Amino acid sequence: MTYFVAEDTSAPGFDPAKTGFAADTAWWMAKCSALAYEDKAFIAHALEQAGFEEVTFFDTVGTQGYLARHPGMTAGRAFAVLAFRGTENDWTDILTDIDFIKRKVSDKGYRAHGGFVMALKYVWGTSFGPDWKGRIRVSWYGAQGVSDAIARFKGEVPLFFTGHSLGAAVATLAAHLWRPRALYTFGSPRVADTELADLMNGQMASRCEIYRLVNSTDVVPRVPLPLGFKHIGNFIYFTRGGRLLVDRNAMLVALLEMLREVFGLFSRWLPYWLCRWISPRLFTNHRISEYVRKLESELPRTSTSAFT
Repeated sequence: MTYFVAEDTSAPGFDPAKTGFAADTAWWMAKCSALAYEDKAFIAHALEQAGFEEVTFFDTVGTQGYLARHPGMTAGRAFAVLAFRGTENDWTDILTDIDFIKRKVSDKGYRAHGGFVMALKYVWGTSFGPDWKGRIRVSWYGAQGVSDAIARFKGEVPLFFTGHSLGAAVATLAAHLWRPRALYTFGSPRVADTELADLMNGQMASRCEIYRLVNSTDVVPRVPLPLGFKHIGNFIYFTRGGRLLVDRNAMLVALLEMLREVFGLFSRWLPYWLCRWISPRLFTNHRISEYVRKLESELPRTSTSAFT
């Protein structure tokens, strides 16, 4: 069965030239983020069914992901997706998540959550990136990685970065090092210090669309605490009932819903009932499958698939 098919509808098309937030683009990114949790053979098969023509995997010290190129669902509309896998029940991932010491992301001095910085550096590679303008002949001995794979495209295809949870954090830092066409994250924790966050939210946002999706009371986007850490991207919010908010009301509604959950938490008496009540709210809302499910409700119902 084809992986890239939405429930009760066929797969929507993907237009890399589309600007602004789009539910169909977000759905593709969410599916790619979910796919990153699967084994490599499954990923390759699913991508092949969806028409992707090549995929490169990255897997070093607990950081995993893939870069896949699609020739385009319409002529001349090729694109590529870089997706990072999120947190698994693995000590390497757990240590990455709790390493709050800030580290430099690049030589420019910007700093971010140390665990996320190291997770990206494990797989980043040796390419200078698209901003290098020098004419000197450069050789570099070292392990190749994500940047080298992207460099092979020579800027000929628009890039879309994505990830869920830990993968969202790594994808965000990758977008700082190599600017994509757009960045879509799902359930991302706070990633960077104020200086880097302001850069990406301001100057960089004019050249790279950044969308940070949060599903209702998903607890992960609330950590680390906003003490030296700041979120990156345009805030897109799914309410408890599944309504998609992309305007100024999103932050207010998110705060009110979180306060409601916290009040309910302290109004419980028995630990058993407390745990049973808290699970469907603060923790299960973080599942990438929940993001996919709610995005599917935003897709138009059609009998025409984006691919055969």
